[in-house]
Amino acid sequence: MKSPAASSMSSAVVTCVVIVAYLGLNAGLNMTNKWALGIYGFRFPLLLTSCHMAFCFFVLAPFMAREPFRSKHHDTVQRQWRGLLMMGLFMAANISLNNLSLTLISLSLNQVIRCARARARPGSLGCAAGRACKPIHADPDLAAR
Repeated sequence: MKSPAASSMSSAVVTCVVIVAYLGLNAGLNMTNKWALGIYGFRFPLLLTSCHMAFCFFVLAPFMAREPFRSKHHDTVQRQWRGLLMMGLFMAANISLNNLSLTLISLSLNQVIRCARARARPGSLGCAAGRACKPIHADPDLAAR
């Protein structure tokens, strides 16, 4: 049996590997898309998006067909079909617009926009949910600093 320190260390290593893999694959995908859409001149960003989505489906389908996912699939879809549909539509729109933008702007500007979008999302979701949006200076502890 592993000690708590060893378990914590292996968990940290796995987390670091996942983060590095995510960043590396994300950068590689963006550079490949930019190469195909901008430099090589492939002028069909929506076709590229469709191929990307189909590839993701076919790669993940065997994994999702295994247990415990197979037995939970029908109940999950039946209970959460609206959320799954909306998430799929927004993901498709996000990827489509990102690929379309790569035909018009530089990759570095695309990355800056994507980074800023991730920073602005939590606040905009709070406003959309009807919560009061307080500016940062409304916190007396932050304003005193």
